[in-house]
Amino acid sequence: MFIGAFRIERRLHAPRRLIENDPEAWEILERFTSALATCPEIEAMEVSGAVRRCEPIVQHLVVVATAAEPARAVHCIGALSLGSAVLHRTSRRVIVLYEGYEIDIRIATPDEYGSLLLATTGPAAHVAELQKRRGPRLTATEAD
Repeated sequence: MFIGAFRIERRLHAPRRLIENDPEAWEILERFTSALATCPEIEAMEVSGAVRRCEPIVQHLVVVATAAEPARAVHCIGALSLGSAVLHRTSRRVIVLYEGYEIDIRIATPDEYGSLLLATTGPAAHVAELQKRRGPRLTATEAD
């Protein structure tokens, strides 16, 4: 289905998936990150993944945030009234359904933030090549 220049794949009982990257993807993430900024535990955040790379095809919406205590930030995000449902939660990650779209929020400590942003921005093949060259210290220590 096309809505303007924005194509959406619909699945029964599944969240909408963005297919073509256009300003609407950024608008959704801007509204979401503005709401997320009300969480006092979060020190900084950036859009990541295919949207950040300005890829023409976007399958996942990803936000990377930093907090001194990621587990407390995850709890805070879950408690926010974002008009969204929490689909998955670990001590450093929350996946929410926001305006019909899954948004994956990854939380890192300040010293892991840059490597997590790199790892989630990708592309995956580039990150894998960097890991071969630099070893596991390139990525954040997220075990979940």
